[in-house]
Amino acid sequence: MNVESKTHLMTPGPVAVHPEILRTLAMPMVHHLSKDFQKTLENVLSKLQELFGTKETVFIHMSTGSGAMESAVVNTLSPGDEVLVVVSGKFGERWAEICESYNLKTERWNIPWGEFARSEELEKKLKLKNYKAVLTQACESSTGVLHPIEEFGKLIRGSETILMVDGISSVGAVKLPMDEWEIDVLVTGSQKALMLPAGLSMISLSKKAQEKAKRAKLSKYYWNLKFEEAHLKKGRTHFSSSVSLIRGLDTALNLVLKSGLDAHLVNVAKKSTATIKAGEIFGLKAFAKRPSQSLTAFVLPDEVPGEEVLKSLEKKNIFLAGGQEKMLGKLIRIGHMGFIENDDVIYVLKRLFSLLLEKSPQSFVGKNLDLAIAAAEKCLKS
Repeated sequence: MNVESKTHLMTPGPVAVHPEILRTLAMPMVHHLSKDFQKTLENVLSKLQELFGTKETVFIHMSTGSGAMESAVVNTLSPGDEVLVVVSGKFGERWAEICESYNLKTERWNIPWGEFARSEELEKKLKLKNYKAVLTQACESSTGVLHPIEEFGKLIRGSETILMVDGISSVGAVKLPMDEWEIDVLVTGSQKALMLPAGLSMISLSKKAQEKAKRAKLSKYYWNLKFEEAHLKKGRTHFSSSVSLIRGLDTALNLVLKSGLDAHLVNVAKKSTATIKAGEIFGLKAFAKRPSQSLTAFVLPDEVPGEEVLKSLEKKNIFLAGGQEKMLGKLIRIGHMGFIENDDVIYVLKRLFSLLLEKSPQSFVGKNLDLAIAAAEKCLKS
C-alpha cells in the first residue's frame, strides 16, 4: 500500500495492528474449551514468560491494562497496608487511585511531569518507612518518561517490600526483564507493543509476591489469581477466554520473538532515536528528561495550537496524541509501538513538521525540514 494512502495510527496506544495479526483475528471462532484452543493458550503462556523475562506464570485477564493494575493490588495487599506510589503523570495517578479505592495507606510520591523518579530519593524514602509495596510505571506514557526500574529493583530486593511495575507502555518496547531486575509484579496490556486491539491484560508475580498473595486480604473475585492458577492447570482461563484476541496474541508474540526480543527492541529504539533527532534539528524539544523509546513527547512552542495541529493531521489520516490534563495542547506525543514501518515514520514526521511551519512559521525560523528528515532516515538505516 502506498504510504500516502495508509491510515497512520502512531499514538502511544491504541496502535496499528500488524496485517498477520488482522488475518488471525478474522479466523472463524472456535470454542474456548476445544483442544485446538487449549494448545494455543499453552503456547501463548510459554511465550509470555519469554517476553516478561520470567520463569513464573504469566496470567491473562480479559480486560484492559488497568484491570491487571487492579489485580496486582488486590492479589498482594491487605487493608491498611502502607504503599508508596510514584506519581509522575496520568497513569501514576491511576495507581494511586486504585490503592486509595481499597483504603490502603497511600503515599503519593509526586514527581513533576517530565521528570523521572530518582533512585537516591527512593533510597531515602525506604529508610524512613516500611512500605508493603512501591508502585510505579516503567514508562509514564502521558509524559514519555522512563523510570530507572533496574535501580529500583536493586534497592528493594532483600526487603519485605514488593516492587509493582506498570509495563503497559513498556513490555515489548523497552528492556524490562522481570526476574533479572527483581520486579515483583509486572503487568502489561495488549494494545501497545503487542500490536493488538485492547482487551487483554497480563500479570506475573515473583516468588516474593506469591508469598504476599497467600496472605493478602483485599476482596477480589474476577481478579483472583488463585482461581486463575487452578483453571490454567486444566488448560483454560478462569472466565470465558477471548479466543480471537488470544489467538492474535499468539501471532503477535511470534512476530516479536522470531528474531529475538533484543533485536525487536533495537528496531523500536531506532524509531525513537530517529524521531528525537529529527525533532531536535527542527527545533522541537523532548518533554521527558529520561525518554522512553516507546514514545516521544515533544514540547510545542506557545504559539502553536496543539489541538488544532492534531485535528489537521487527522484530516490527512495521521493520528498522533496530544498532552493530557495540565499538558493539554502543549505536547505532541508520537508512539513507536505497533505495526510501524520506517517509511511511516518519515512520512509522518514530514507531514507534522510541514504543518507546524504552516501554523507558526515564526517559531521555526532558521530550521531546516530537509536536514531533520535526512537525520531521521540515517538513524533508521543504521
